[in-house]
Amino acid sequence: MKLFARPARNVILGHCYVDEPLDAANAEAREGRHAEAAALLRECRDDPETRMLRLQVLGRTVSGHGDEVAKLAREQDDPDLLLMAGEAYVEEAWAVRGSTSNPQRFGATLQLALEPLMQVSQVLPADAVVWAVLMTVAKGLGFGQAEQDAIWAETVGRAPFLYGACRARLQGSPREEMMGFATDTVNAAPAGDPVTAMLPLAYFERYAAVAYENRPKNLWRLARQTLRLGASQIVAAADKWNSAPHPRQYEAHNMFAGAFAVIGDKERAVHHLRAMGDRVATWPWSFLEPDPAVSYLRVAARYGV
Repeated sequence: MKLFARPARNVILGHCYVDEPLDAANAEAREGRHAEAAALLRECRDDPETRMLRLQVLGRTVSGHGDEVAKLAREQDDPDLLLMAGEAYVEEAWAVRGSTSNPQRFGATLQLALEPLMQVSQVLPADAVVWAVLMTVAKGLGFGQAEQDAIWAETVGRAPFLYGACRARLQGSPREEMMGFATDTVNAAPAGDPVTAMLPLAYFERYAAVAYENRPKNLWRLARQTLRLGASQIVAAADKWNSAPHPRQYEAHNMFAGAFAVIGDKERAVHHLRAMGDRVATWPWSFLEPDPAVSYLRVAARYGV
């Protein structure tokens, strides 16, 4: 018998954005109309935040069809289709890693992403997003630190505070470097940028590492102990963003809502929980329970949201 089954209240799991054109393009991608879907990426080449969000959503949808998308991209000489193919391969590789213990297949799938992504970097030299995807590929393929740092430099040289890139950099960093990276990012970020959510993410990553190693009976107690160490810094990070509109605002609200709920800051937790609009991200809720929706709903019920 389940002691805490998911309540009937509907949540929007993994759909942490409001972007009607993206929803339409995603429907086209599901129907196999890949060229039509990729046209949306062409429209936002000068907006890296929107472009990366849209790419990641479309990449998940066409995962498993990387070869098909890459073939079409070469036939049409379309760099946006090539970018989508590269992201599809990345998604396919991580699906392999999650479902099997076959490092050769994981590496071979990631390797497929390199050629289309490098082509995009040459055709669209100002595009930060392709370098952000290459960061993930380089990490997965075990590139040397100097090579990974060079790709990171190419990314931030084009978009210094690209949310998805900063998240990938933080989560791909050695544990002892995560907090320094998050703190430096928050300090350098302009006011109104939700990239300040990297700070609570770093604390959640620290908590998750300790939880994995020690298997405590009470995960919430460990999370509370860990995040309270950075409570004042997390408050300052949230205040620096101040909930300004942004393509990644729902992801950032999730991160701060989870952090303030764990810390026990009711007023701030309620603010960010309400701002989420029941759009639930994997992070940070899956850090606390296997089912992120259950984790979120438990907190929402506690605070009457």
